[in-house]
Amino acid sequence: NPYAQAYVNGVSGVRIFWVYSPSIFSGATGGSSGYVHVCPGNVFYRSSEGAVNVGGDYNSKTGANDSWAGVAGAAQSAGRWGVEDGPDGPVLALYDGEGGAQRVALATMLQGSWKFGQTKYAAEAGKASC
Repeated sequence: NPYAQAYVNGVSGVRIFWVYSPSIFSGATGGSSGYVHVCPGNVFYRSSEGAVNVGGDYNSKTGANDSWAGVAGAAQSAGRWGVEDGPDGPVLALYDGEGGAQRVALATMLQGSWKFGQTKYAAEAGKASC
């Protein structure tokens, strides 16, 4: 299918940058960010870096404070990607090793930036490090 191949060619080489910003109401601060590099041969590489995460409870009656802090490190992984038919057109699917997948409509990705929940995304054509 030449149309499907055109989409595949358009997706390959894209670098997706993402930033997760937790809500101040969740008791967490910081967040995380990373890149997804969509490479030729239907392979993608993902790198992420976490930030300081702080939480805890303060008991105003006793003055007790059971706070905690943790630092998430950097992580890297790789997987396979494909283009699937979605309800509103072609979808980029990033398959993990456990049978799941993250999906985004190509029309959305081609806009350059989008938001899903508390995560913001930006796609840059030709910037993938393969």
